[in-house]
Amino acid sequence: MNISIFRGLPGVALLLCAGLLFVWPLPGTIALRYLLLLLAGIAVFAASCNRRVDLRRQLPLVAVLVALSLWFLIQALAISAETPWALGELRGQWLPAIAACAIGMLLAAGVDSQDRPAALAVLAASLLLLVVLGIGQSLWHFVRFHQLLRMEVPLTRGHLEMSVVINTLLSILLSDVLCRIVVGRRLLPIGLPWLVFALVCALVESYLANARNGLIGTVFIVILAAALALREPRAKRALQRRKHAVLLATAAIAAIATVTLMRDERWHFLDTVPVAWDIRNNTAWLSENRPMPRLPDGSTVEASAYVRIAFIHAGLELMAGNPLGVGYGRNAFDHALVRAYPDADVGHAHSGWIDLGVGTGLPGVLLWLGLSVVLLRTGWLGWRNGHNGFALVLLVMTSEYSLRMLLDSVNRDHMLQTFMFLVGYLSGMAASEELHGASFDRFPAPDESVQNNRSPIG
Repeated sequence: MNISIFRGLPGVALLLCAGLLFVWPLPGTIALRYLLLLLAGIAVFAASCNRRVDLRRQLPLVAVLVALSLWFLIQALAISAETPWALGELRGQWLPAIAACAIGMLLAAGVDSQDRPAALAVLAASLLLLVVLGIGQSLWHFVRFHQLLRMEVPLTRGHLEMSVVINTLLSILLSDVLCRIVVGRRLLPIGLPWLVFALVCALVESYLANARNGLIGTVFIVILAAALALREPRAKRALQRRKHAVLLATAAIAAIATVTLMRDERWHFLDTVPVAWDIRNNTAWLSENRPMPRLPDGSTVEASAYVRIAFIHAGLELMAGNPLGVGYGRNAFDHALVRAYPDADVGHAHSGWIDLGVGTGLPGVLLWLGLSVVLLRTGWLGWRNGHNGFALVLLVMTSEYSLRMLLDSVNRDHMLQTFMFLVGYLSGMAASEELHGASFDRFPAPDESVQNNRSPIG
């Protein structure tokens, strides 16, 4: 990688943004996050001052973000019964997310065109460092106690947070793999050994974190990448030439999935569904201190599935009763729930879409769907029409994030800020005229480099 990318204001801005990506998931770093957010904002603004920032290609994204912000504000002031709380949530949640998105856009504009893939590699490296440290913590636990640390990630104080980091990293890495297969060029300016190392680390930490929804996200990313590859004639030919490797990888993934499904009782929840859906007669979901209900055979319900399914049912009822929402906030579900169930103590709904629907109502859900459509369309058109690798990452990441919102409350706190920053950066790259249709010219695949008597970058 060319170290010139770290020089001057653009280099400072990039390092600050990479620091943000690293610090965001770490607990107890709120003050540091805001400091880095401020410094990164100043740096990217200064780096982009001497450049022409053309937002015309990003007007749909900017427009839907403005519409979302206006609706959240109007709702907090005129509709919510808890205006101070809603305004506080907007200040602490949505405002930093918008700032992160703007920083991403300006970073995309401030980095020189020849350095932009390398900049993406730097951002990915900050995520990889988190993954490697997570693996290191588990191995250190094994050395001390002769047992791998699973389902616990002290680094991020939760396996959900680490699974979001893993899936974000995998969106970048598998997009690079797809670019190498389909376009014959690298998106990330790194050699194949480093790419394989990063992929293995991500999959190992995914196994160690053992977050079910994270594993679902990982499988979804793999399936989506495979589907995108199979529609490309070049990819089909490449996969046919490497059919033995493809079969081996498929068998390995299938074996891991089978073992996980058989050994992890959390996946055996079908009998729990009807019990969980009956929220009137089974009220254990209202508080974690209540004993879990039992199934007809006398065994206890699968607790996680029970709570999530009950929350979905209750959330849909709350949305029907509050079509304009109760106010934007992380715990909007709990704020609405205590009106119907005064003894409820649940926090968020473990579903981003339910949290969003209860908090911001049908208009908020529709506007967020509009945001998702804009991002998916930008990613799809950039990839389909010009094989823009940044557009591909945007497509994969947004698809996975929208899926995760069904299963987890990932649209809050640092997870929302991370997503919005990358949305800003990747949409800027996907909309860049100079990259459209020519994203990989400077990064030939190793085999092509040999043929052309050029040395590969990375």
